[in-house]
Amino acid sequence: MIDREAQINEAAMRVKQATIGTEIAESTTGHAKINGKDKQPVAYYEADSGKFYLRNHRGEWIRFSESSLRRYLRTVTFADVLKAFGQDKIIDTHLVELQTKLDVTLAIPLAGYPPGVHEINGERVLVVKGANYVQPKQGDWSTIKRFVETLLPDQTDYLYGWLKASFRTLREGAPFRPGQLLAIAGPAGCGKSLLQNILTEMFGGRVAKPYKYMTGKTNFNSELFYAEHLAIEDEAASTLIHDRRTFGANIKNMLVNETQPYYRKAREALTLSPFWRVSCTLNDEPESLMVLPPLDSDLLDKIILLKASFAKFPFESDDIKSRKKFREQISRELPAFLAFLSSWRVPDRMKDQRYGIQAWQHPELMEALADLAPQSALLSLIDAIKPWDAFNAPFKGTAMQLKEILLEKDKHNRVNSLLKWNSACGAYLARLAKSNPDRVRLCGRPGNKAVWEILPEQVTLPSKEESTDEPQKEA
Repeated sequence: MIDREAQINEAAMRVKQATIGTEIAESTTGHAKINGKDKQPVAYYEADSGKFYLRNHRGEWIRFSESSLRRYLRTVTFADVLKAFGQDKIIDTHLVELQTKLDVTLAIPLAGYPPGVHEINGERVLVVKGANYVQPKQGDWSTIKRFVETLLPDQTDYLYGWLKASFRTLREGAPFRPGQLLAIAGPAGCGKSLLQNILTEMFGGRVAKPYKYMTGKTNFNSELFYAEHLAIEDEAASTLIHDRRTFGANIKNMLVNETQPYYRKAREALTLSPFWRVSCTLNDEPESLMVLPPLDSDLLDKIILLKASFAKFPFESDDIKSRKKFREQISRELPAFLAFLSSWRVPDRMKDQRYGIQAWQHPELMEALADLAPQSALLSLIDAIKPWDAFNAPFKGTAMQLKEILLEKDKHNRVNSLLKWNSACGAYLARLAKSNPDRVRLCGRPGNKAVWEILPEQVTLPSKEESTDEPQKEA
């Protein structure tokens, strides 16, 4: 006769091995040791959605309803136990265990993390899917080399350094090292968008569009956390100064801060720590360059701005078949390109402790941006309207006094269009004092009001050492 008590004990042992205990619930990797071997939990429970996550044959965690999980447990995990005892209570017990001991706050494919449970800023997050990262392997990457060197002549070291620092921190895992915005400006059809697509493939094949969030057009950003590469392209970009300034503020926040707010509709916000690398491609025409934020001192170390030329392609523009072969060859060479980056050393003059590579902006593009800046437009207006006296003596007064003179003499409404907000004139004069100190200077702040001195074009302000006039002390 079969010992009924022994059968029950055996069934209980099977349930214990399949059901995850407290010590496993505290694991941050989603694994547990059972009989000296790694044992994966049957499922995790996302309390916020009321859904279960079960691992599929690819190692990814997919969403299950309770009824679907019951069917799985009945036919797979507890099939032999139920056949012997017919006890649905075993499944109920297991579901309760999952809900109370293997609950997670969030289940998403979080950028930079492998599948499994991770404790991030005090929250248990189930990463349901990892990226398909390209693995380094020695080999030929001559096609990529030729493409990059013709696209970015004399600037490849900045691209290589940016990529090397990015992949090093990605391999090492969280907390991730920050990385600058990589902006590439060049003529239409030169190959810059292709480079952006190659970056997506190198970073695991996942890409998201952050521009709406970075310019304040939406408050929700949950989809950005699912991709390692955040790509901005010029066709949807805005040149409005408000959008550009918001864009600049978010470059500072998103590229430098380790933690990021995760906003989703109708849900509470969470704080997560994703791996992000942001690239931006734009045409090098004046209007397109105005997409970039004003590059003040707080942003100069956070943007790498490269000037693209026409890359050399081994096919004619209308040869679709050869274009496809070229793209496939690029993909085949990516492991060798990554192997090169692993061994390549950043030149000492370009090293940066915070980012791994120093920021740099192409001088021609910076000159073009300076000409397009609103403070440059103000100086052009001043030169056109001439707020001097009959003897061309320097203007000396407050920003408000200057604005009133310009408005009085302006016949084409250019001043109103440029100085839309109250403090615009004073803010632009402050920038001109930094960029054009030979033309604009702060004299002092009597009564806590800034007094500016502005000279006509042909006259140069004396240096502080040469000046005999003592400027009034600032309040």
